[in-house]
Amino acid sequence: MISFNLRLSQVEINYFDSDLYSLSSKIKGRYDAINFSNIYESLNYGVHTSLENASRYYQFITEQMYSLLNSNGAMMFAYLYAFSDTVKKCFDEMYDKSRKLLSSSIMTSFEEMEMYQNDLTSQNYSYSLLLDMFQHENIKKVLTNHIVYGQSLDKSHDMALILKK
Repeated sequence: MISFNLRLSQVEINYFDSDLYSLSSKIKGRYDAINFSNIYESLNYGVHTSLENASRYYQFITEQMYSLLNSNGAMMFAYLYAFSDTVKKCFDEMYDKSRKLLSSSIMTSFEEMEMYQNDLTSQNYSYSLLLDMFQHENIKKVLTNHIVYGQSLDKSHDMALILKK
């Protein structure tokens, strides 16, 4: 598990108000840590999940943001809610067999109940696409205990994805 024992008075925190994909033009210098915790989640909220979103976000992280990390720097590029490697494996197997059956991230009807309970959600689809994009990168999967409920088949909690330099 990664532990950050820092005192806020010893850390410079920079905030940039910018369109996400224009951010690199506003940032000067290099950083030890960059946090994009829930950005990917908001890009894929509801019906916006797509391979194009995952690919564009992957390119943003690897081509624009990664170079801004200092040597040994780390970037949290995603926070996956109620998701784990077990859920990923189950989702991939189920989705392969049920490509047309996918529930929205927020279940909207009783007809979607079974798909939702089996992790076939647009949220898990977006997470699966992102993990596929980053499969050859130097990432760490850090499990968290934040959520004590959720739709995960294996009753897992959350996962932070950290890109290491």
